Amino acid sequence: SRVVATSETPVELSFLTHSEGNYMLMVGLAALTKPASVAKCLMLAADVSAVSLQTGEQGQAIASTCGQVTAYYSGADETLNSSNYEFFQYHRSDYPTRLGVIGPYYGFPAPKALNPNVVGLDCSAVTVFPAVSSIIYVHSSYLYVPALIADEVQTLLSAAHPKRTAIPGTTQGFVLQP
Repeated sequence: SRVVATSETPVELSFLTHSEGNYMLMVGLAALTKPASVAKCLMLAADVSAVSLQTGEQGQAIASTCGQVTAYYSGADETLNSSNYEFFQYHRSDYPTRLGVIGPYYGFPAPKALNPNVVGLDCSAVTVFPAVSSIIYVHSSYLYVPALIADEVQTLLSAAHPKRTAIPGTTQGFVLQP
């Protein structure tokens, strides 16, 4: 027989997903058969439908499993803008626009509610030239642009976000300032 030691110390689990990894997270959490608790989920350049995090949609398991969900997005993401048109048949053809391009709640005639733990962060101001010192590849910029990394660390540490400003008319939308 084998003895397995378990720890009584709780572990805080967070997810940081990028691009199609957000789809894998969405499908994986929807398939859970036991309740789980995830502290934070940082969704970078999410290649899933922008409606995914709205109530009753395919990504609802992310919003209900994770204590805090932050969708980082940029309208200048050339990879996801291309994905909107070239691969829409593999995603939501009725709402093909990607979460990583427009955020979790824009552009739909009658958006459903978002869980209060979900926020969208428009990173366009820090992912395009001249906000950075050179031309960058926006889709992967979430992994190396200092302003983005700083915000991601602040989010994981539950620290203040001094470079975020609220998007007028929303309570869950913010813009990351350079």
